[in-house]
Amino acid sequence: MLRHLAVLFVAAYVLTPVADAQQLRDVVHLKNGDIVSGIIIEQIPNETIKIQLRDGRMRVIEMSEIDRIVKEPVNAIVQQLAGQRVRVTLHDNRMTGRISGTYSDGFDLVTSGNMPGRHYVKDIVRLERSLGMERNVGKGLLIGCGVGTALVVLTFADDVDTGKAWVGLVTLGNLVGALPGLAVGYMVKSESWEEIPVAGLGGVSFRPAINVRYDRGGDHGVFVGGRIRF
Repeated sequence: MLRHLAVLFVAAYVLTPVADAQQLRDVVHLKNGDIVSGIIIEQIPNETIKIQLRDGRMRVIEMSEIDRIVKEPVNAIVQQLAGQRVRVTLHDNRMTGRISGTYSDGFDLVTSGNMPGRHYVKDIVRLERSLGMERNVGKGLLIGCGVGTALVVLTFADDVDTGKAWVGLVTLGNLVGALPGLAVGYMVKSESWEEIPVAGLGGVSFRPAINVRYDRGGDHGVFVGGRIRF
């Protein structure tokens, strides 16, 4: 039984890349310089071809208009992002736009007021998909509690000398800041993003982090760190 399972595992491991490699699409290069990509579903020799485009529409092309037809592999994950709003992080830039076309090695991105620009997967450090606009209730609550606590502590710190009193101040600060924080977080919306794992993303990114700690007992310090993403 174990031997059979091992054989199945090896077979699945070996055949999976083959199946991925067979995900091809037809790319039709026309004599006028245009390029049409999709899946050819009907071909009449020396007359016409019928190709299904990525948006589902059908197009009939005369053979006399065609220069050549080739097949190219499809990046399945990138192809699924066609038409969606994404955020692209490069080594020296970050941009937001909508994917207007996908290819085996990249995609075309339309940014605000600009023509589509080609971006290659190997040059991208991070790729994210928009989840739409969301209210920042949780973030507003967190910031409100923090600001409220800071204001209360700064106002009454000189009059407090016991641990219980400090707990009371922190609790009061949370109560003072919670409601305004919730209100602001509910009214203010921001765009939410989801990272897309795409095979072939290149580069290494580093996200720095700095933390400063100080208390009335004289214990303080500065911590510097970061996260490296390969």
